[in-house]
Amino acid sequence: MYYKRSVISLETRQHDRESREVFNISKYHYFEYSSEKKGVVKASEWLGGLVSHTFVLGKIPDVSLSPITAYPTRQVPIKKPKAEDLKKVCCYIPEECRDFYNRLTVWPTVTADDTYDEYRTLMDCLCG
Repeated sequence: MYYKRSVISLETRQHDRESREVFNISKYHYFEYSSEKKGVVKASEWLGGLVSHTFVLGKIPDVSLSPITAYPTRQVPIKKPKAEDLKKVCCYIPEECRDFYNRLTVWPTVTADDTYDEYRTLMDCLCG
């Protein structure tokens, strides 16, 4: 999100220049924000104050999520030394949790200096 430098309240936008209300964070003590109206803040000088102003603080760019899943197999490769350590401590993990950690030990691994190139090649082959 990009923020505007100076913001005039929606309620006073049509007023003459001298009577417009400009957003000044140190003037207000109570702020309301809704995730449904991104970038819009309703501010008043006091909690439950009778006078409040609505400011559009942000310029919301169009954001679309990529349709491609980052990890289609849902398994992020584990570094080989970490996988080996995990195998060593599995016997100390309580029985009710051990199944989860045993499944982690068979995940794809990479060496410490590997940059996931092999994993990316594998995913390219699997995903097309």
